[in-house]
Amino acid sequence: MKKRLLALMMAGIMSVAALTACGDEGTDNTKKESEKEKDEEKEEKKEEKEEETEDEGVDDVPSDTILSYFTVWERDKTMDTWIQIDEDGSWTMINYSGEVAETGSWEIAADDDTHMDLIDSNGDIYITMSFVDETTLFDETYQETWTNIGSLPEFDNGPDVSVLSGDWIYQVTDPDDPSAFIAAGYVYVDNIGNYSYTDNDSNETVSGTVVVNYEQYENGEMVPYLAFYEGGNNFWIGCYYDESDPDTFYIGNGGMERLVRLGEGQGTVDLSGTYTEPVSGRCQIELNSTDGIYYTAYIRWASSAYESAVWEINYAVYGESSGEVEYTDAYYYVRTYTDDVNYTDEVGYTDGTGRFWIDADGMLNWVSDQSDIDGVDGSTTFEKID
Repeated sequence: MKKRLLALMMAGIMSVAALTACGDEGTDNTKKESEKEKDEEKEEKKEEKEEETEDEGVDDVPSDTILSYFTVWERDKTMDTWIQIDEDGSWTMINYSGEVAETGSWEIAADDDTHMDLIDSNGDIYITMSFVDETTLFDETYQETWTNIGSLPEFDNGPDVSVLSGDWIYQVTDPDDPSAFIAAGYVYVDNIGNYSYTDNDSNETVSGTVVVNYEQYENGEMVPYLAFYEGGNNFWIGCYYDESDPDTFYIGNGGMERLVRLGEGQGTVDLSGTYTEPVSGRCQIELNSTDGIYYTAYIRWASSAYESAVWEINYAVYGESSGEVEYTDAYYYVRTYTDDVNYTDEVGYTDGTGRFWIDADGMLNWVSDQSDIDGVDGSTTFEKID
């Protein structure tokens, strides 16, 4: 009996142990499955993250069009302005003297890489560029093209505008003698580049500014020249500076015009003075000039004690090639006295033309183109008395 009871107890203990072992094995399996699921979940998240990273990498790679923007572009209209667009999101505008004119940032629309907005330092759109091809951008703001030149040119700062400070004669080629020049007008430039020009023919005066510009040769060399802008915007003339001849500035590539410093190259004859007609003594001429270039004249030719022909000339100019002082604005009238005080003037014309010069004998010669006037018949000579 005792043996049987002991056997039964042993069997029960073994059953409990077996059940316990089975429970532990099930628990272990559950844990393993859970850990496996977690590992799989981690792997999925890792793969998703890698895919997202790969997608972000694709978006961050600039397109060929965007990459083409990153260079130096030259303005085609005047070839005196350059824009350097950099990959770091900035741009810089360089002016004709090699100085920074403007800076800012750029933006490209996410869905259109053929348009780039250049934003200025105030946050406003400065210009909008559209991509034509790798060599050309089109400025939609000002309707002009820019060409890819790869890098900025080398700048020679050139002369300062102060080299033009002073008084100048604007001369043009004489149509009758291409080897000579004649005066076309008068230029004054102050030491900061403000100028005024008075035209001989019209006697009108205009003003503007002088700046240093650059002309780009085929070999890429940037050659400085002094540019005159009327009113600050309209180009008038451009002249080259030669250190060996600072008193003469040739204009344009052909050198058909030039600026000559007042007192240089205009000759040495000064016609200023008082002259009289030596035969009759009835005509007297007064020529006045402060620079030997620009003259005023007063001529009185008496036909009787009570009547005289008078010419008043306010603007006459000495020509280097001709050696003559020419005028185109003579105001001619005949003055008649009714008594010792009172008189009347009869105007003949207000735009008379003619010229003066000194001959080999030192006599003043006067030619009035209105040769039908009483007392003047072609060329008449006068002797200087003062």
